[in-house]
Amino acid sequence: MSDYSEYNEDEWLTAQKHYDDWATGELAAMRHYEEEEEKQRCLNWQATIYALDSLMLELNRVFSQPILACEYQSKDNVFCKQGHVWVVKYQGNFTLLNDERGMSHIHRLLQKPNDTISAIELYRSTEGPGQETLSIDSFTLQDVVDEATLRSCNERLSEITSELEEAESNNDLGTVQRLSEQREAIQKYIRQSQMLSGQSTTFSDTADKARKAVSNAIKRALGSIEKEIPALYLHLKNSINAGTQLVYQPETKIPWEL
Repeated sequence: MSDYSEYNEDEWLTAQKHYDDWATGELAAMRHYEEEEEKQRCLNWQATIYALDSLMLELNRVFSQPILACEYQSKDNVFCKQGHVWVVKYQGNFTLLNDERGMSHIHRLLQKPNDTISAIELYRSTEGPGQETLSIDSFTLQDVVDEATLRSCNERLSEITSELEEAESNNDLGTVQRLSEQREAIQKYIRQSQMLSGQSTTFSDTADKARKAVSNAIKRALGSIEKEIPALYLHLKNSINAGTQLVYQPETKIPWEL
């Protein structure tokens, strides 16, 4: 049988320290395990809540469809929000789509055909939880055009001038109106995108972030639309010019119910 009296005080202190270190490590490991378990439980709950929310949105969409279809039966072209769903109708084809940011961007563009709207303005109009907030203190909403874009605008203005002359000589009033609206939109865009000195400003990181975020959101929304109404997808894809400045320019004017 060991005689513990043979250990001196220093040895006892060293042994005690080793035990304390071991106990501290074990306690830290246990706490870490418990924290990870709690995190996983939270993630599981979040996933469950998200799945339930998605299910409720889908049920709401399905059960609302016949009611809203009757409500908008007399309308040919509809793009408006009702509660948590978007009512979309084009050339008589009707559907309901779940809410997403890109749908709001498209709706805003449809409200002002042939008017340019900056990506930053669209981005800020839908800022909310989970979305990065962009700072625009250093520049205005119009300060987002580069020289290549400005050159393309001027080239298009020259083309429009020639096309207008031809349309006027043919007495094609519809084409004259459409080209005049395009010319006015481009000229407004150029004016907004230049400093008082006439020198265009350069892209900022913030403007580029807004461009990417808005373009991606619209692309996702168009993907949802394509699955339900392919004709509308093609119309919007061909009519929406995306970039740091966006514009909805349909070939023919469409009376939207918004």
